[in-house]
Amino acid sequence: MRLTCKQCGVGFKRNVSRDEFSQGRGQYCSRGCSAAGIRAGATGRFWRRVHKTEGCWLWSGPKDNDGYGRAYHDGSTWRTNRLAWSLVMGPVPGDKWVLHRCDTPACVRPSHLFLGSHLDNMRDCLMKGRRPSGDAHLRSKLTQAKVLGVRELLSSGVTQRRIAKMYGVSQSAIQLIRSGRTWRVENAARRLV
Repeated sequence: MRLTCKQCGVGFKRNVSRDEFSQGRGQYCSRGCSAAGIRAGATGRFWRRVHKTEGCWLWSGPKDNDGYGRAYHDGSTWRTNRLAWSLVMGPVPGDKWVLHRCDTPACVRPSHLFLGSHLDNMRDCLMKGRRPSGDAHLRSKLTQAKVLGVRELLSSGVTQRRIAKMYGVSQSAIQLIRSGRTWRVENAARRLV
């Protein structure tokens, strides 16, 4: 039977029946074209599950509890932002994360993605206000008002140990407030306004 390769378009001869051909056999001229065709098919299946808007390209398939898309590819489950990057830009280096400019977990638009480290991800999160801090943090024992009280006590000469005991926090928590590493003054003033 005279056939045309689905991948490269070259004509070739293969001894297959019409039934075998309809089942997918004999559609490629070589193993290399077959592998490339399978990869292209997987890529096509991926992009068919993406809803493209003017802004974000949203994954319409399964998502995890954080809203990130999940897709099965090459024998394992991937986050779709990482898979989209790999399909368009190539492999992601092992120590890198695929981050979002748009802050939409389901977005797979390549122009909305960028590579960064875990530290870059944490900094991005803080800069965009997505990470709770201060009294908005679930584990916070102090509020803005209490921190202002701590600062007054510190300026009046009360020991860090005594202040820590009064507020039910560690002495190191009071030291971090004193040094400005936590509960910074400019953040406190901005939140109270």
